[in-house]
Amino acid sequence: MIIPMNQRITLKHNQILDIRHTLLPGDQGRMISFHGEVYSREHQLGKKFEGYVAETIGAFARCWDEERANQRVWLASPPGSLELVACCAVLHYSDEEAQFRWFLVDPAFRGSGLGRYLLEDARS
Repeated sequence: MIIPMNQRITLKHNQILDIRHTLLPGDQGRMISFHGEVYSREHQLGKKFEGYVAETIGAFARCWDEERANQRVWLASPPGSLELVACCAVLHYSDEEAQFRWFLVDPAFRGSGLGRYLLEDARS
C-alpha cells in the first residue's frame, strides 16, 4: 500500500514524521487502539473508555468526506509507517461551532514540539 503524505515535519532532536490528512483502511482501528493503550497505561481507563472512543470515531468516519472543508484529521507517523504517534481531528458543526477531538501524543514524543505543531495547525 502506498501511504499518502500530506506534510513531513522535523521535530526537536531531528525526529522526522509524516502528517496525513487522509483516512486509510485501518486508521479508525489504529486511532481507537492508540487511545485505548495510552489511556489504559497512564490513567487506568479500560474497555469502556476504548468503547466510547470507538463510538465517536465510528460516527465521525461514517460522515467523513475529505473534500469537506469543515472537517480535518491529523495522523502523525514515522516515514513509511502507519503506526500512530499522534492524532487529532477538528469537526466544524457551523461557522461558529467546532470541536477538537482525539488529541493524543505518544509519550515518547511528548516535549518534541509535535503536540504544539498539531494544535497550531488545527487552529489555522
